[in-house]
Amino acid sequence: MKYVLFVMACLSNEPGQCIGEPIDLPEVTNATACHLASRLRMHEWAEAHPDMQIKEAKCMGRPLTLTEAKTAF
Repeated sequence: MKYVLFVMACLSNEPGQCIGEPIDLPEVTNATACHLASRLRMHEWAEAHPDMQIKEAKCMGRPLTLTEAKTAF
């Protein structure tokens, strides 16, 4: 299973203008590592988007697509 960090963030000066953005965590192989790695990625994302304020972030597992499954083995 692959993991992603899904970030929901809004513009600091326009709180009604929000986006949701998935951030791939290709090096993560389990839920515990996802939660640990997501803290670092959230910090990096926030630094790269200073005009945005993170409202919510969730570490999520997602199944491999058929193409990913074929190349994983």
